[in-house]
Amino acid sequence: MRYLQRTLIFGLLVGTFQISAYAQKKCPLSGGECPFSQHAPESGKQEIGLNAVSWINADVGIKGPKGGNWSYGNGLLYKAHCDKGALRAGLDVFHTNYELGSKVNATNEAVPEFYKAGKVTTIEARLGVERTLCSSRLQPFIGVDMSYRNSRNSGEYRNYGGPLAEPTSGDINTATRQFLLSPLFGMRFRASEKFSIAAEASYSVGISNTRDNVAATNGEPEFVHFANPLRTLSVNYHF
Repeated sequence: MRYLQRTLIFGLLVGTFQISAYAQKKCPLSGGECPFSQHAPESGKQEIGLNAVSWINADVGIKGPKGGNWSYGNGLLYKAHCDKGALRAGLDVFHTNYELGSKVNATNEAVPEFYKAGKVTTIEARLGVERTLCSSRLQPFIGVDMSYRNSRNSGEYRNYGGPLAEPTSGDINTATRQFLLSPLFGMRFRASEKFSIAAEASYSVGISNTRDNVAATNGEPEFVHFANPLRTLSVNYHF
């Protein structure tokens, strides 16, 4: 299993940089000629964007991505451009509320086996590189991000255990740290010299470790991988 995990990570890295090298020679969308325009519009060397919508942590099945978490207005992304390349740095804050099962409010209600509710707050800092494939108004780009993600899960649980068992309850308080590598593909539309709209998707692989603060125990590090079908949909200002 560990050999397969390492092979997957290595393949994603090699594939990302091979595509980038190919893109320097030829635009894959139109035989070397960019759609909509033959000339790159005037553009600033820096940009900052507001991440308006994100869909992350999704599972990938035969019918496509499913599940995951949606978030709105969750972060900022800064880019420093140099020709078709760019360095990028971002900070995101995601909030997710969840509730599983139902509480028992009266003796005549059906007794659920379990109830759990809480809130997950995730802070992710990322640093990466990207390369624009075509310098037209519609600009596809590829890249890769390295990121550190810290998630805190706080809430409560109740285990009713059936009509003859004594119910138990307690607090949920865990902290999860993840170190991730995320190849990405995106599309940017230059609406004007100063403003653009961009959407990108990525696939994250990495190492995760969770600490239970209530029990004061640390879990074993584990390999994680998940899709981010809409990592960011951002509105950007160029300067």
